[in-house]
Amino acid sequence: MARSLKSDWVVVQRHRIGYVTILKRGDHVKIDWKHLATTPGYRSLKAAYIHDTVSGRSFSSKQTLYKHFTWVINRAKNYSHATGRSIEDVLNVWENDRTYSWDNYYQSGYLPRVKKGKHGL
Repeated sequence: MARSLKSDWVVVQRHRIGYVTILKRGDHVKIDWKHLATTPGYRSLKAAYIHDTVSGRSFSSKQTLYKHFTWVINRAKNYSHATGRSIEDVLNVWENDRTYSWDNYYQSGYLPRVKKGKHGL
């Protein structure tokens, strides 16, 4: 549950390790997860994640791969909010451009966190 800090700030998620995700009121974007799961970008990303998890070809553990998969989704949400485009569009573009391993493609150096109005967005 969201807990109010001040009149215009909301705690969205409390993480186990102690940090907190805070958004300004009105910044939260609702996502239709059922629709997102049917889009080509999400399906391609999830297929790559499942393939690496099941095949054992990755040097990373299943927990690490899952954590990285959720990082990609959260970064897509960040880009969606910053650009005003849907998360479906963001994932579709990323997956169309990806030509190599998903866990190497999706790195913070290549896809840095962005803020609305910065980085030419």
